[in-house]
Amino acid sequence: MIIEIDGELFEIKIQEKRMAARLSQTQLSKLSGVSSNYISEMEKGKYIPTVLTLLKISKALKCGIEELISSK
Repeated sequence: MIIEIDGELFEIKIQEKRMAARLSQTQLSKLSGVSSNYISEMEKGKYIPTVLTLLKISKALKCGIEELISSK
């Protein structure tokens, strides 16, 4: 399956999910093992994470990867 990641939509969903969980970037970093700088850059749309990074973040946010990305 080919998944296209829409940077802007992805940015909104990561930040939206993090804020809904009432977590700071630092807290999400500690829970996921992903650096807070990387999380910040993802939310700005500067980095597109690997599947492994998405998995770490989705586990920390207690949601599925599919809730963090948009496929077309």
